[in-house]
Order: sequence, then C-alpha cells, then structure tokens
Amino acid sequence: MKIIIATLSILFFITSCSEEKKRMNDKKIEHEQSRNNMNNFKSFLLYPKKQILHIAENSDTLVLTSGNKLIVTPAKFISDKKIEVIEFTTLSSMILSNLTTMSNGSILCTKGMLNIQTKDSIKNIELVLKDSIVKNEYLLFYGNKNENNINWTPEKHVRNEYTDEEGNLLRVTYSVQSFFIRKMGWVNVDKFLYCKEKKDLIVNLSEKEKIMYYLILPEYNSILPAVFDKERNLTFKDIPICNSLLVGISYDNSIIKFKYQDIKADKKTYSFPKLEIVTEEELNNSLAKLDEQW
Repeated sequence: MKIIIATLSILFFITSCSEEKKRMNDKKIEHEQSRNNMNNFKSFLLYPKKQILHIAENSDTLVLTSGNKLIVTPAKFISDKKIEVIEFTTLSSMILSNLTTMSNGSILCTKGMLNIQTKDSIKNIELVLKDSIVKNEYLLFYGNKNENNINWTPEKHVRNEYTDEEGNLLRVTYSVQSFFIRKMGWVNVDKFLYCKEKKDLIVNLSEKEKIMYYLILPEYNSILPAVFDKERNLTFKDIPICNSLLVGISYDNSIIKFKYQDIKADKKTYSFPKLEIVTEEELNNSLAKLDEQW
C-alpha cells in the first residue's frame, strides 16, 4: 500500500509540474504573440522611418531631425561618423510602437520620443528642442522598454515647489543644467503633468481578448497604458479632469481591429464597444485623424 501511495504521489507531482510548465509556456507564447503582433505595425505607412544623421570629423555638428529636434555632437567625438535615429512625434507613431508617457506611475506631457543608436559608446551629445522649451519645466528622460510597455526615468534634477500663504501647493518646476545624453537608446524631453483636479476612471470592456488599449489626453500630450482589474476591465487612477480618448487596437493573424471613443470628464464609468475589423488603409486614415487632435 505504501508503495502505491508513493507511486501516486510521484505521478501527481510530475503531472503538476507538467501542467505548470505548460501554463508558463502558454503564457510565454501569449506574450511573444502579443509582442510580434505589435511589431507587425512597423510595416505601416504611419510608422516612422529611420533617419541617418552624419557627423562631421573636425567640427561640432548640429543636425536637425525631421521632427525639429536638434542634436549637437562635439568634434572628433565618435569614430562611427553617423547616428541612427527613429523619431516618434505623432500620436499614431507612438500607438503603433506601444509607447506611453509614464514615469514610475506619474503622467508625463511629451514633446516626442527618440530612439538613438550608434556603434560607439557616446556621451555628452546634447538634445535641443527647436521650439525653445523652458528648461525649468522639462527634463531629459531615459526609456526602459520591454515587450509590454515603456517606463521613463528622469535625469538628475532639482524639484521646486511654490505654495501660497496657507501652504497649499500652487505649482511645481524642475531645474536642470542641460539636456546632455549620457547613453544611447530611448530618450525624450518631457515634463511631469501637474493638475489639482483628478479622478479615477473605469471602463467596462465588451471583449476580453488580447487588445492594446490606450487612454489619450490630447490637452496634455499624454498617452496612458491600460491597467486591468480582476474582471479584465480597465482602470485609470488619478486622471486629470479633461476630455480624452480611449483607443483599442489589435493585430492577430493579419486581422486588424480598431476602435476609439471620446471619454468626457463628467463620468467615472464608461462602456467601450467591440472593435471593428479594418483594413490597413482604414487604420492609417483613422490614426491620421487622431494625429490632428494631438
């Protein structure tokens, strides 16, 4: 009897391990499929193209990107003589690349994102914005991107708080010395979103399949990633009270689904309809319309 019980215990253990391994493999496959599906959007018309910026050998180089970002490199600084840049300045390019504007849970207002690559290890390349952003509002951020999202970490800075006579916070500014880039990869110049009136938002979904959802705040140039509750509905915490857009998009087995809906500031709970099957051209047209609001 003891031998039988021991044998059954071993079989149960082996079966449990096999089921757990299968569950983990299924989960890995699901993440891999989700990442591959989003990568398929790189072939779309609105996906930004790689820019090759050539660097002079004996003089400082100032290169203007297509999105009006000025990159300054000192003379004789690198041997590769070129920098590869992919620039994300439109809402459509950020959605198609699964890019959002969050820094450790705090919402950012963005002026666009850059992915800068070169063969050399580069320091002290300066990123300048042509539209003369006030430096005490904006900071340089580095992005850490994985298959599901991106988190932005600010460069060293000084936080300045301004209060009234009663101690109520009126506004916040940040002091930085420069926008010198210390490493290649994802970078941007953003500012933290600050507003007094906030709310929580719940969105009941009509379908629970693998779909990428984004909450867009056009007034602030912010894109928030989806956070799901136990029932697979969307929850957004501490959202500014403003008009916004909820966007849903999926790409599975060459089938594109898309839908967006206006979210007003006067309600806490919304219902989001099912996504509609669209062609690549229809998706590009819809995203181009959203770009006009950005």
